[in-house]
Amino acid sequence: MTRSPSGVALALVAVAVVAVVLAADLRGTGKPPDPPPVDAVSGPPEPSADLQALARTFVGSLSKDHAYVPPAPAQRTAFAAALGRVLDGAEAADDLAALGYAASRRVDSATGRAFVEVAEPSPTGRGWGVVYVDASAPIHRVVEVPHPIADLHTELLAVEVFRRLPGAVLLISGTHRKAGTGGAGDAAHRTDHMFDALAGELTRRRVPAVQIHGFHDDTVPDTDIVVSAGATSPDAAAHRTAAALSATGLRTCRVWSNEDHACQRLAGRTNIQGQAAADAGLPFLHIECNRTLRDDPATRRTTATALAEALSPAQAEQSLP
Repeated sequence: MTRSPSGVALALVAVAVVAVVLAADLRGTGKPPDPPPVDAVSGPPEPSADLQALARTFVGSLSKDHAYVPPAPAQRTAFAAALGRVLDGAEAADDLAALGYAASRRVDSATGRAFVEVAEPSPTGRGWGVVYVDASAPIHRVVEVPHPIADLHTELLAVEVFRRLPGAVLLISGTHRKAGTGGAGDAAHRTDHMFDALAGELTRRRVPAVQIHGFHDDTVPDTDIVVSAGATSPDAAAHRTAAALSATGLRTCRVWSNEDHACQRLAGRTNIQGQAAADAGLPFLHIECNRTLRDDPATRRTTATALAEALSPAQAEQSLP
């Protein structure tokens, strides 16, 4: 029996419809699945990206001689507000675009976790920094890098901590500490720096910070890492952090219990973000790492693991009475 071409086509369509219905029934829905939701902040997820490579590229463009355009007060206020909307998972495209920034959703190739990158689509050299927001858990800690390049490889250690701490925010300054005039680029000691405005938004939301710095090996020759609470009093997390770092074999100076002058010089008590935390009654951790630690990838990973474990929300819950 010979079938007409139109009859064959109709039969094929019918088979396809049946196949779709059967597949839907096997899923228990009775209909094809709905399309995945689109994140309001940044649209559909981007292809996977290496967060360390992103940070390395960003920091590699900085130098003490690069152009620095200090933000106006209104720009600092607007960027802090826009970051707040990103942290809330809200749409902030127009607000960021007015500042020359964009929020892009990406997936870190090393962890498989989604994050939002807040950065300039095309670098301008203004020196306003970059922010990465983990999208896999509620925000509970900000990892801050105020002196990229000047404190070499601190951004690489910060990325390692961020990757091990779901629910973290990574904030990297856009200036070398000696950029600009009159200390204008020193993000840890200027209240008119964009870094301080963004850090201030997180402080306002009561998100505690761990700030990562570096020192020369011969500054404190018998010490690998210095742990301080800055202008605040050490909390349980500070004590856990020092103990965890010491347990890895790192020679650890606890500023609150070590009177050594060289160690005390690295306490960070004049740190602007630490002083703001003290004013808000919020914990603050100031971490100083020697050059040998920062230069070695394996030691960076070991250090980051200890930091992340000590600062995890699970550890904080275990400390509660």
